[in-house]
Amino acid sequence: MTMKSEHVEVEEHSSRQTEMGSLILSAKQIDLGSKPRKVDLVVSRVGFPSLSRTLTVDDAVLFDTAEGVFEIRVLSLQSLTKAVFCINPLPQRLGPTAGVVNEDTSNLGFTEPELHRIRKSLAEVRDAVGHREDLMPEQVDYISRKLDYIADAANRVGRKDWINLAIGTLTNLFVSGAVGPDPAKFLVQILGQALDWMLGGNLKLLH
Repeated sequence: MTMKSEHVEVEEHSSRQTEMGSLILSAKQIDLGSKPRKVDLVVSRVGFPSLSRTLTVDDAVLFDTAEGVFEIRVLSLQSLTKAVFCINPLPQRLGPTAGVVNEDTSNLGFTEPELHRIRKSLAEVRDAVGHREDLMPEQVDYISRKLDYIADAANRVGRKDWINLAIGTLTNLFVSGAVGPDPAKFLVQILGQALDWMLGGNLKLLH
């Protein structure tokens, strides 16, 4: 079944709310003199963190909502300083899920050396993701933001809660349709390798 899309025109220094997802698109600045032309876009929604990106024509960003993930793609940057965007909801789908086998039941917080190692491990995952040829730039950006979220959570929650959060975040990447099955499996595998020092090889694909 073909998903519906929505086209939204936004003038420079103004905002428009979309019907799909109730997103607020703000064109902070449109530069028609640069090559390629570009727009400084802010995507927001009440109750969700804003996302700022500089995009050229055909660039896109992925934005999370309670209803799912939406793709916002630049269709054109026109005279009279106006940007046209295409809004598409990503179709949710079944994909691989991950779990930790025989995980440690303790929920103590991480030590500072462990936090440093987690950040280093996730940086390795980010670098590996960036070299995937089957991921679009907006998907790499989206995954990178999720890795930032996982890294930041390690400062706030205990290790058992953090492992569950990391697995849940990975699973949501698959279910939301933000990435395909092959990159999803790769993410589980590379994250398991990067965090082997903590998980002991216990991060597994469940299906």
